[in-house]
Amino acid sequence: MIKILEAHYAGNNRIELIFSDGQNGIFDLNAYLSTRQGPLLESLRQETYLQRFFINAGALCWPNGLELSPDRLHELKSSALAPMLERGSKNQALKIHSGSLPEASETIR
Repeated sequence: MIKILEAHYAGNNRIELIFSDGQNGIFDLNAYLSTRQGPLLESLRQETYLQRFFINAGALCWPNGLELSPDRLHELKSSALAPMLERGSKNQALKIHSGSLPEASETIR
């Protein structure tokens, strides 16, 4: 089971994530929120609230009860690798860098 071990605010509504398998990436909440809506997500549109994230049981969480699953983020990352390398997309919600593939990155939507 993949867990988020560390999360650091990287500015401009982005959070740097370090996963238990050694991979890391930048989670861009601007891109993530551009395609999603809902009562728990609305608070994240305010940068001061967005910065109140914490890790609970390996998941990225906020005080309003929102929890983003590390397994789901990791699953989406894995399935997006081949298409991302072909397209070279610049619109990214989560850009992951693999220790074994330093030039590879993927997009999570």
